[in-house]
Amino acid sequence: MVSVLEIRKWAALHPVWFWMMAVLFCLVALICSFYLYIAYFLPLPDPFADTRNIATTKIFDRNGVLLYEVLLPESGRKTFIPLEKMPQSLIDATLAAEDINFYSHPGVDILAIGRAVFFNVREGRIVSGASTITQQLFRNMLGRPNKNIWDKAMEAIYAVRLSNFYSKDEILELYLNKIYFGNLSYGVEAAAQNYFGRHVYDLDLAQITFIAGLPQSPSLYDPYTAFSQAKNRQKYVLDQMVKQKFLVQADADSASAEAIDLQANRYPIKAPHFVHHVLTQLEDLYGEELVHRGGLNVVTTLDYNLQQLAERTIDRHIALLDRHNVTNGSLISMDVKTGQILAWVGSANYFDDSIDGAVDMGTALRQPGSSIKPLTYLLAFEKGYNPATIIYDIPTQFSTETGPYSPKNYDLDYHGPVRVRTALASSFNIPAVKTLDFVGVGNFIAFLKDLGIATLTESAGHYGLALTLGGGEVRLIDMAQAYNVLANYGFKFDYSTISKVETSDGTELYSWTKPVSSYVLGPHGKENSYLVIDILKDPLARIPGFGEGGVLEISHPAAVKTGTTRNFKDNWTIGFSPQLLTAVWVGNADASPMENVSGIDGAAPIWADFMGAALATSPKVDFQVPDGIVQKEICALSGKLPTEYCKERLYEFFSSDNLPKETDDYYQLFTVDKNSGSIIPDQCKNQYNPLSLEQKVLVAYPPELQKWATSKGLALPHFATCAASSDYSSTYANGYTDEQSNLIIVDSPANNDEFILSNLLPPEDQKVPLRVTPPKSTLKVNFYIDNVQVGTQNKVPYTYLWLPQKGIHSFYAETELENGTLIKSPTVSFSIL
Repeated sequence: MVSVLEIRKWAALHPVWFWMMAVLFCLVALICSFYLYIAYFLPLPDPFADTRNIATTKIFDRNGVLLYEVLLPESGRKTFIPLEKMPQSLIDATLAAEDINFYSHPGVDILAIGRAVFFNVREGRIVSGASTITQQLFRNMLGRPNKNIWDKAMEAIYAVRLSNFYSKDEILELYLNKIYFGNLSYGVEAAAQNYFGRHVYDLDLAQITFIAGLPQSPSLYDPYTAFSQAKNRQKYVLDQMVKQKFLVQADADSASAEAIDLQANRYPIKAPHFVHHVLTQLEDLYGEELVHRGGLNVVTTLDYNLQQLAERTIDRHIALLDRHNVTNGSLISMDVKTGQILAWVGSANYFDDSIDGAVDMGTALRQPGSSIKPLTYLLAFEKGYNPATIIYDIPTQFSTETGPYSPKNYDLDYHGPVRVRTALASSFNIPAVKTLDFVGVGNFIAFLKDLGIATLTESAGHYGLALTLGGGEVRLIDMAQAYNVLANYGFKFDYSTISKVETSDGTELYSWTKPVSSYVLGPHGKENSYLVIDILKDPLARIPGFGEGGVLEISHPAAVKTGTTRNFKDNWTIGFSPQLLTAVWVGNADASPMENVSGIDGAAPIWADFMGAALATSPKVDFQVPDGIVQKEICALSGKLPTEYCKERLYEFFSSDNLPKETDDYYQLFTVDKNSGSIIPDQCKNQYNPLSLEQKVLVAYPPELQKWATSKGLALPHFATCAASSDYSSTYANGYTDEQSNLIIVDSPANNDEFILSNLLPPEDQKVPLRVTPPKSTLKVNFYIDNVQVGTQNKVPYTYLWLPQKGIHSFYAETELENGTLIKSPTVSFSIL
């Protein structure tokens, strides 16, 4: 045995080591003493303690109106049920999902902790937890979250002590009777009664695995507001049960496929979808225990007066649309300058199961229809388009990865050369598709992500060019966020729902400040945003698509766009004034089609009524014009700078970096033959009587538009063919050929001419001029079509208007002179198409 003297001697020789070992010994002794105190002397929290005097968490609107009180577990629905009455499948599901090593570890699972640390370090974020059922029970008993490493250490120590104090079956029984399953349901029996109206021991495998997955995050997996997430969680539970050999795959597949029929959920709450959204955010910030037991006072951004206005407006209009098979609607409204949510109506009736009312359509994935077009054009402006850019709205076929694609306009018509201002405001589809083709689908998806729309996760080829017509799924709140970037001229900041969070003793945990914005557009994004806004608030530009007047015109300046998806499954209207932005969706939660209801008929009246009432007491403020915006006169038909010949001019806004440079080439000055109306080429002018020629301004459509122009009955310039003879001074003096030549010149039609008949004009208005120049001594001229005389003329000009018939025809004329001589002209061939 080592003597005290030897120890002193060693310490004198090695003082550093001596004191290090002494400190280490004292530290170990202190830790062991602390552990023994906690583990054996400090009283355990009573799992049945009375907490009726603990303050409840309350959620208020911005003006102090109580929206919802988060009841304590002891105040919620609860029914104790012994473990032996619980189905074995429930126990298996709980162990598989939460703590597979429950019956073998001492309250803390060291292997699970190591695994969680490894995955969390590898991913750089929390992707895996390691709390055992015992730790979760202690946390529930304590009534507060584990905020830091100290809390987690205490939780682990107490979990070990609980394991020594209670049997495993007792701990599991307490857990299943106390844990929170959401919607005021504490314990499995309360959850079974709340969600299915049955005792827990009467549930089938599908129902058991459905509720077994809820405790991990009752708000995230709320069956009423996030049903798809709850079903995904059920699938995870079933997979774990198969992995742990509690189930065979066939039984798991059958349970997963079984329909989950939930009971109606009704409890005192205002703005329920908004409140659930806030609760989810609070739990993410502070943990479920603090939110449900911490007695927080939460002031939200919601204005309950506007919320009630929104609810009344939706109720009234959905009732009017009932005969069109419309059952549901959603509205989100926010302050443009702050991004604060002022109203959030997730459905027409939260408590109506027949319309899936608990589903929040403000966050549901739906197709936006044409309401996404302004964002397409905003990107196009960033890449060189301007409001005067001309797009040909004509039949067009695109080659895509999935085959040919030929979009159609809503009115099934084509509008020829249209300026972007008209194309966007009137919501023409073909120009929008051409615009997306110009910017690129992949670029557009990336652009939308910058604006806050991140749900388009498939490849560009998956969506194709139909994306600009609403061919991808987005959320109403994300569309509102993206439009708010537009309303703020390219500055993006996240929307907010919470203004202040305080504890019951007044300690401030959070106070809203305006979030730092990020600028997500290019150098001239402010100007380009304004140009899109100006188009969306232009009632004249909407006339070609929607007619004059209409529901979109409210008392305040506002930019607005509607949208309707294919088969009438979704209606959208999103618009904003400088102060207030409102997004509206109308349809059915089950995606069943409405009957002949467009965005202008379904969602737009709700938007207009709400915006009109909400802004009634606000000043009429117009949108601020950025410094880089200038006005230029353009030729309306071409969108280019006008020449002296342009007949219709207007002023358009441009960004100073993207001004028009080309001059108009639609209106052109031509030399025209008065008799035939044909344009005379310069090289042919000497073959015509100057008295029969005039200068005339005509519209010369590009070749791509000529078929469209003809279909609309628009006159196309016809160019005469030069005759192979000498000039007029020697051959055509005074409107006649030389007396000695005995010639008859066919002036119209020229050989191989083609005339296209329009279906929009009567044949009488499309007669073909037959014109000749005969010798001076002519008494009369007879006109022959296909060798049949169709008319006679005995004076200048020798012209006959022939009623056209489709086909290939021949024409010649025969002249009778004063001396009785008959002269025949050359025969020409022409076609009537």
